[in-house]
Amino acid sequence: MVTRWSHLLTRVDGQITAHYAAYVTALALLTVAWFACIATMKVHLYVLGVASNDLFLYANALSNTNFSDRWLFNADFYHSHAMHSLLGDHFQPSTLLLKPLFELLGGAVFLVLFQGVVAINLVTCVHLGLRDLGARTASIFLPLLALINPQVNAAVLDGIYGFHHDSQYLLYGPWMLLFFLRQRYTYFYCVLPLFLGVKENAAFYGLAFGLVGALCFESKTERKHALITAGLAVLYFLFAMDIYPHWAGVKNRHAATGLALLQQLDVHALIDVFLHKWLALFREFNLAVLSPPLLLAPTIDLFTLVTFGKASNRYYIFPIVTFLSMAMIPAYAKLRQLPDRARYWRMLWQLALLCQILVSAVTTPYELSRAYGRLVKTALKYQARDARTALAAVDPGCTVFVARALLKTFYRLPYLYIAADARDARYVVVLEKNATQPVRSDARNFIAASDALSFELLQHIGNLNVYRNPSAACRPWKDVTISQ
Repeated sequence: MVTRWSHLLTRVDGQITAHYAAYVTALALLTVAWFACIATMKVHLYVLGVASNDLFLYANALSNTNFSDRWLFNADFYHSHAMHSLLGDHFQPSTLLLKPLFELLGGAVFLVLFQGVVAINLVTCVHLGLRDLGARTASIFLPLLALINPQVNAAVLDGIYGFHHDSQYLLYGPWMLLFFLRQRYTYFYCVLPLFLGVKENAAFYGLAFGLVGALCFESKTERKHALITAGLAVLYFLFAMDIYPHWAGVKNRHAATGLALLQQLDVHALIDVFLHKWLALFREFNLAVLSPPLLLAPTIDLFTLVTFGKASNRYYIFPIVTFLSMAMIPAYAKLRQLPDRARYWRMLWQLALLCQILVSAVTTPYELSRAYGRLVKTALKYQARDARTALAAVDPGCTVFVARALLKTFYRLPYLYIAADARDARYVVVLEKNATQPVRSDARNFIAASDALSFELLQHIGNLNVYRNPSAACRPWKDVTISQ
């Protein structure tokens, strides 16, 4: 059986090698078709006002950024945490680099499509890395594990979030690792700061990758650069968590919370979350076990996510899937080098990879269509022209709270409240259907009917109500002014 399988692979490999350009074109067309489907769903959710959470937090912060005195400013965070910038929440300088593209390519729509684009970037780097090995057949099929993986697609669709800055890991991480695997260390060190700049958590990946790589990489040069990576990650983490907050005059709330939660960590909960949440992802990228530095790179961050109780959020898989996908490059090289006495196991592994691709090809479209269908049903209807009229009715120099379904019209307001308590805003714009029920931004923040009755109704536009809160100041701070 092993011999027949080997002969079959030889024929398939010969066929693909003879027509390699055609197969690469087919992979590219499949990737474009995937992007067209995911982009259509995401844009539709954006138009319906369903995709709203972090999407408009970052759209508003980028809109306020002027690279002079405003760096990712968001009124919510200033009001609730006294932070002049989202850099004080998560140290994310790489997010600032999105500003030019954000303005040139459609504002919030650019962020909506961003996660699909960077997923293609990951697929491209996996393909290039395997092609470098001369593994032409693998360079066609293995990238599909990342492209059609159900968990990856769920994170890219991202439901009500629409966008999360963690998706930038898919932009910088694949190139960083590809340059390391190619031993192009100058390029590697150029991309490393961009990867670390996505979020302070990136330092955990650099540290784990560097320490394990220093033990496991075969060449002295790779071990040396792995140690340097670990050292740079530690320095970056110290700067992000201590030096920058001290310089900016803000307290890093995540550091204090993390230390408190660490003291009461339930180890059984940690194991339970891994078995029920993360194990499936590692199982689907099981080939990564042959590349310990990349396989174990997510371990510290996984521990952190469980500590903070955030293991259920889909967008946290972006850095994990980056390392597991890129791990297939050195792992496949080792798989090919297994001795003849292990060829039976090599055959089983290759069959398992093929089955995983086939299973994902069936389950992913089904899971995506179900998730998309559920989200569409949650949409609230209103006329776009009514939202624009409501926008003209509020004073842009004051704080404004709007229902989440309306954020796509209001997100460029400089003092927009997205998650803050609506009762603290000067103006409130909500859907009429919620006027006699709690007007919800999320489960924590609402205006009860009794509160709405105390507001001054400025305009009734279609099924939208525009209120002015006479008890709230136009702007509760005197030290923040954004020119229109």
